[in-house]
Amino acid sequence: MVQMHSRSGVPIWINAKAAAGPFPVSQSEIKDGIHSRLTIGGRISLLVGNTHQEVYDAIKAAGGDFQPMPTDGAAIFQNASATVGDLKSAMATTFGLPKRAIKILNAEGKHAIENGILAQLLKGWGNKE
Repeated sequence: MVQMHSRSGVPIWINAKAAAGPFPVSQSEIKDGIHSRLTIGGRISLLVGNTHQEVYDAIKAAGGDFQPMPTDGAAIFQNASATVGDLKSAMATTFGLPKRAIKILNAEGKHAIENGILAQLLKGWGNKE
């Protein structure tokens, strides 16, 4: 048994050996705090707040059916190598604005933002609960 968590952090215990995943999630699910999907027994689909990497690692360690890492955009919210352009793209898509209309500044009012801080902004952007 492996502990995953819901979008609000409530523990969910699963038999990772009988699980398959991670699978892609939609942008609306990401905004709701869902970061990955897995299946149990090939029939039950479970949305979790864990990252794709956490789901992958748990299923692989248990000898379950681990899948290639999805490319649904969820990884951008956890990736420390994300760019200001990635954050602008996420905001532009959400609000229907052109990227050129979005300005992102650091605390000093400059355009330079460290990657670690940017990753936290992206993580917060994708984890609205």
